[in-house]
Amino acid sequence: MKMRIRWLRRSPKAPSLGILALPPASDPIPSVSESARDSALFTDLNGHVLWGMNGGPSSLAESVSLVSLAQRYGTGDLVVVSRVDQGDGTTQQLAMDRLAELRENVGGLPRLHHACTLDLVPEQIHAALADPQKFTVNGLNHLMIDFPSQRSPISTATTFAEFLKQSITPVIVHPERNIVLQKSSRRLQEWVFAGCVVQVSAQSLNGNFGSETQETAWRMLREGVVHVVASEGGPHVAHAPRLDLTSLEIKRILGDETARRVLVENPARILRGEALVRREPEARGGEPNYRSRAIAF
Repeated sequence: MKMRIRWLRRSPKAPSLGILALPPASDPIPSVSESARDSALFTDLNGHVLWGMNGGPSSLAESVSLVSLAQRYGTGDLVVVSRVDQGDGTTQQLAMDRLAELRENVGGLPRLHHACTLDLVPEQIHAALADPQKFTVNGLNHLMIDFPSQRSPISTATTFAEFLKQSITPVIVHPERNIVLQKSSRRLQEWVFAGCVVQVSAQSLNGNFGSETQETAWRMLREGVVHVVASEGGPHVAHAPRLDLTSLEIKRILGDETARRVLVENPARILRGEALVRREPEARGGEPNYRSRAIAF
């Protein structure tokens, strides 16, 4: 049975992927897609699949379907992300309870992990500095920071430095959507040299957030400042938690080594709390490489 494909309009300056619409439940889906069979299983560092939370689906059954879809298209490990609560602990406890229930209903693969995404606001920063493993990926040493789309707080550099002093590595999530970083990767290069990790969204690379965000994501990937590509997938048809199509396009444009590094090796290392495989960032357009640790926005 043929699957129905919905294609996004191409940007003239950056590659765009066809986004596969989810088939009806009666349609057969292969255990692993053709595009993923010959490669290692993906590690998806950012999935919005918990029902009733953080843009996730509306029911446990839908959560199970999303996780099963991720597995069928080659994901072996999936980090389920939740938001940081406002101090009473109820949001995180609910997330952990639902994650446990989801694990019981999913089975072996993909293996499910947890992380909180931190907003750059004082109360969340202070809570994470006081007890970082409460928020980090797998309770280890990488902290997901939801980077704003507008200008970041003046204290961004100081915040990153404080976490790094505690041996907690900030993972800057979807910086390609930030209006300042869309103009230049200079600040991002500085944060990377200081020790931060960068995660861009497969949805951005696919063109789901517009041509400017798409072009920025591909530019950052070419410049070598991107360590991880994650699906940031959820219940919407065009935003499914799958990485196989993105993997094909990265391989086509930047090669197998880059695809494996950002979709398999580095996210798996983050799950284990290990150092990443880092490529030397290269400036473009005549800009120098920035190595200053005095990082400021």
